[in-house]
Amino acid sequence: MAKYHFISEQAEQEERTGLPLPRLTAEYGRKGLDNAVYFSGEGDVKIKDCEGSLILIDRSRKEGLNKLHIGDLAVKIPHAEREGPGEQPRVDLYELDAQYAWERMEELKRWRDPEHLEGLRELYEENEWYVTEHRLLQLEISPDGLDMKIAELEETHGALLRQRDGFPVHSHIEKIEEGWEKVMKAMKSHIRKYGSKSVKGAPKILRSGQVLISAEKIRQELSTMLDVIAPKVDMDRASKYWEFADQWADL
Repeated sequence: MAKYHFISEQAEQEERTGLPLPRLTAEYGRKGLDNAVYFSGEGDVKIKDCEGSLILIDRSRKEGLNKLHIGDLAVKIPHAEREGPGEQPRVDLYELDAQYAWERMEELKRWRDPEHLEGLRELYEENEWYVTEHRLLQLEISPDGLDMKIAELEETHGALLRQRDGFPVHSHIEKIEEGWEKVMKAMKSHIRKYGSKSVKGAPKILRSGQVLISAEKIRQELSTMLDVIAPKVDMDRASKYWEFADQWADL
């Protein structure tokens, strides 16, 4: 696995570690980028690519939700949760944003198609995710139960549209995704141009203000997002997320 440290053009390397702040450290495996950590000096953000989706973890937050899972998720439910093993407190972004609520509502309408439902079942059964058992249970929902869930989402969507002070979660997520695309392109360009010039055995240190500027914007957007989400989330309910999900099978 290759590891690269991106620092600014003006940064002076520290004598002890040779790695100044701010910096972004990226680890690449055979399939490409495995993970990256942005060290800002104010808070660290870990970023991972997960089968085409994007995971961001604010490691400076000791309590509450500190992780966003966004992008092209296989299950198509962008969410915020607490980083940790197994089942952690979680809230789906469709509960907080009208655009996500509409997208989730349209997805549930597709559940009325037996072929679509079977495709989801095959997807879950082919993957050993910790969510698999819960998602399979949800697919057991009755037609009347499904209609009820769609109606609930219609109400949620309408209520979110009427909020005058609503935070545009979807647009801020788009900014994060666009910022990460810039980071990925800049890192790829610098590694291609300068990565091979590193001394064997020495830390691979590349200078790129573009990488750090975009990474800092991502950190700020993530921090703002989590700050806004925090007071809107019932943490007791978020802690029982999978318990509520399992109840779909009884509807």
